[in-house]
Amino acid sequence: MAFPLMYQASKFDSFKKFINSVVIPLFKFSVIFEFIFGLYTFALWVEIIIIPIVVLIAGMMAVSEKKPEHKKVYTILQWMLNILVLWILYGISKHFFQHYREYCNMSTVRQFLNPLCLSILFLPVLYGLSMYLHYEIVLVVLKRHLKNSGNYRYAVNQAMLRFNGDLEGLL
Repeated sequence: MAFPLMYQASKFDSFKKFINSVVIPLFKFSVIFEFIFGLYTFALWVEIIIIPIVVLIAGMMAVSEKKPEHKKVYTILQWMLNILVLWILYGISKHFFQHYREYCNMSTVRQFLNPLCLSILFLPVLYGLSMYLHYEIVLVVLKRHLKNSGNYRYAVNQAMLRFNGDLEGLL
């Protein structure tokens, strides 16, 4: 999850957009995917069947999402994927209720908190990367316009002092 977010770091031009497009989905992904789907694994034959089906549906969704004439196919594939996810959640919850004592221990709490803590620790790095990329873009444009190196250094220092973490004001 972290690697694709690093490629999208230049798209966050405000802190509010960063929170809405990164922080909230990252926590949802951490809680749902890492914990619930990692809590219980199916039998090997079920996993071998599920993975190619999900990859096939996701690939077909990626292709059909691009063209408006394939909107119906995209909707059907979305329903198929939702049904598959609900079936997986049913299997996990059924196993959880049948064996709930196995999950009521400190190890499960640590397993739940680990992705959340790692996500929290990764957020400043991601926002710092976003700030660096935006400052780099602005400073390259500024360097093109200011030929004198003294004026350029002064402008860079003033930009750092005045805009600090305010990406909206910088752009």
